This record gives sequence, C-alpha cells and structure tokens, in this order.
Amino acid sequence: MFFLGFMVIGGNWSIMYLNSKWNGLEPAFQDSAMTALMLILVTGVLIGGHLAKEHEESTA
Repeated sequence: MFFLGFMVIGGNWSIMYLNSKWNGLEPAFQDSAMTALMLILVTGVLIGGHLAKEHEESTA
C-alpha cells in the first residue's frame, strides 16, 4: 500500500517537474483528497470494530 501510494504521488511529482506547462494541481488535490478519505474510512472501521467488540463483551 505504501509502495503504491509512493509510486502514484512520485509519478505525479515527476510529471510536474518534467513538464513546464502543466502544474498538476488537480491530480495533486485528488491524491490528497483520496488519501484523507481513506484515512478517515480506515479509522472509522477500526473504531467501529473496537466498539462492536466492547458491546459484544458487555452483553455476553
């Protein structure tokens, strides 16, 4: 997962560096938004799973 993210972000930065006309703000924003969304989603799943486990233990 880290390798894939590094390759995508590194690839976009390389293209921005090599091309003087294209600044890549839109793809950079898309990468940042996707990373933030996935972080929120993974955190929500982890917290939800922990809360479900606590609820199951307290009712059993």
